[in-house]
Amino acid sequence: MHILSKASKKKDIFFFLLPIFFVFISFLVHGYPFGTGDQVIHLPIIEKISDNSSFNSDYIFTSGQEEYSLFYPFVATSIRLTGLRRETFFFIGSLIINISFYFVLFLFGKKYFSHRLFPLFFLGLFYIFPFFVGGSAVQSIDINFVPRWIAFVLSLYCFYWLIDKRLLLFAIFMPLVFSIHPLTFLHFSIIMIFYIFLNKLYKKISLVHVAFFLFTFIGINHVLVTSFFQNLSLNGVSTVSKDQWIAILRDRNRYAFLDLWNWKDWLSISVPIFFLSAFSYRGRKKNQEILLLTIAILGSFMIAIAIQLAGASWLASPYIVQLQLARIGVYVFFATALACSYSFSRLKIEKQLIIMALAVLLLLGKWVYLGKTTFSTQNTQWVDIQEWSQKHTSPDCIFLTPLDLEGFRVYSKRSPVIENKDGTLSFYSPRFAVEWYQRKRNLNEWEKKSPVDLENLQKHYHFSYLISTKEYILPFSRLYENNGYVLYAMPKAEESCHVI
Repeated sequence: MHILSKASKKKDIFFFLLPIFFVFISFLVHGYPFGTGDQVIHLPIIEKISDNSSFNSDYIFTSGQEEYSLFYPFVATSIRLTGLRRETFFFIGSLIINISFYFVLFLFGKKYFSHRLFPLFFLGLFYIFPFFVGGSAVQSIDINFVPRWIAFVLSLYCFYWLIDKRLLLFAIFMPLVFSIHPLTFLHFSIIMIFYIFLNKLYKKISLVHVAFFLFTFIGINHVLVTSFFQNLSLNGVSTVSKDQWIAILRDRNRYAFLDLWNWKDWLSISVPIFFLSAFSYRGRKKNQEILLLTIAILGSFMIAIAIQLAGASWLASPYIVQLQLARIGVYVFFATALACSYSFSRLKIEKQLIIMALAVLLLLGKWVYLGKTTFSTQNTQWVDIQEWSQKHTSPDCIFLTPLDLEGFRVYSKRSPVIENKDGTLSFYSPRFAVEWYQRKRNLNEWEKKSPVDLENLQKHYHFSYLISTKEYILPFSRLYENNGYVLYAMPKAEESCHVI
């Protein structure tokens, strides 16, 4: 008994160390990014909450996105109370959420494969390689500390606790998913409703549980959907035509329209669908729990993409477009990882060793080929000119920057006239969508415009400074330059803006 107890403790220690090991490998392979991607939108919102005097003239705060998530006030308050730098806080947050992700992943693995080493290791390796979820612009795993990924990880814990019949934990964490990222909660609840009905069909759950879950899900989702529709009415539906808004969304947020996906997008989602369909058929007499979860996720996704295709692409309904239902596909990859690992666990040990060796070799090859660093951010010259702008200009200054660059707000804490990345917020407000599109059209290739044209644009957009790449030479006074960019001052600055 003593020997068995020691062996069990070793397995438990290994189980807790395994998530840390895979997060380390994941950071080593992909690097850790800060101030890029979706964070270029999230960080200014957090800064605005921390300092309400910042970004006073920034048009992105008319989109209304910040109203939908407690992530922003939570992070802003936590940074203020701990005194940590943003970079440090986000790195710690990324570590915690990604260790939590691998931990819940291995909880599922432990439930279905016991403590066997190779199936768990294989399950972890499955997520070292991120896959794009069709054309939905999200990947199967996200290193970034962002609301969508946090909510997804928490929803997996809700899955696990529901299956494990720990209903109190399920009930506690479910509102957290909703409060952090309502759209993820909507996607998650669709699968949950499907899963609950399947369990009722197999007589694994009582009618009381069914009624409780349906009441909770429908109630919270009613709040979610109602708030979305209310936001539409408050943000310009009466002044912006539906067709105009849809046209802008199709141009900027193409991933919400399945008819715009290319063959690679469809192939990347078809492979896991085909595998899960085969697994559901062949595994119908095997592990019934994992089978029910697989069918629930697969069935929900098939219904979701049908609704997304019909509602967004054919009927052009802005309400369906906003729900981004195709992103339920991230759960399809989760189910595929479980199903693959379960199938792997049933192979003979010799075949498991061969597959594991090939997976590790592929991992090493990708790491060597990509040559990723362990930390990445915006390019050094772009950060440098932002920091100079932050130190030497007043907070209300507005800058005209190259449209194809993103993240000027992150380090400068100053407002650009427009960035292409801003267009992703078009989902939340028709009026914002039109404003963003008009700015993009009016300022496209502004570096090639004449001084007179730029002065006329200044009257409309109130910028006092311009930043261009060094390939362009503008006939204005140079305030600062580095190896990549030049900062120019307009002949006449806005009254609220001055050099410090």
